Amino acid sequence: MKIFKILSLLAVALVSFTSCGETNDEPTGPNNELPAGPIEKIVNQWRLATVNGVEAEFDVYIDIKDDASFELYQMVYSNQYYLYKGTYELNDQLFTGSYLGGNMWKCDYIVGISEDEQRLTMISVEDQSITCVYEATTIPEDVKQWAVTRALDVVPFL
Repeated sequence: MKIFKILSLLAVALVSFTSCGETNDEPTGPNNELPAGPIEKIVNQWRLATVNGVEAEFDVYIDIKDDASFELYQMVYSNQYYLYKGTYELNDQLFTGSYLGGNMWKCDYIVGISEDEQRLTMISVEDQSITCVYEATTIPEDVKQWAVTRALDVVPFL
């Protein structure tokens, strides 16, 4: 009988630790450490380098402009670049945005810039966060010239 009481109390304690508590808005994932460089340096041109620590299998460029607009050039599962435009907001490290036409990004991101200002880390804010690392670059003119402006019938990367 004494063992039954102890096991019951232990079970109640375990349930109380797992069923309640504050929600954690911080992203979790394999690469969730954010660099602490100057966040205002997000205004730049970037190329996707890795996704969750693995080299990206597709080509994505982002031109983040100082007027709170962006241009996203992507070649994802196709042989052609598509261009999406929109606006963004950066509040501390929370990076949100929408495409022209009003559709929001599929999720928000927590962002950080490396101290040498050469890497942008974006961690998606969702149940299973994804960490994308971009490298500072200049978007090639042929990518810009030949990109097809696309309506949102194809899912953009962000």
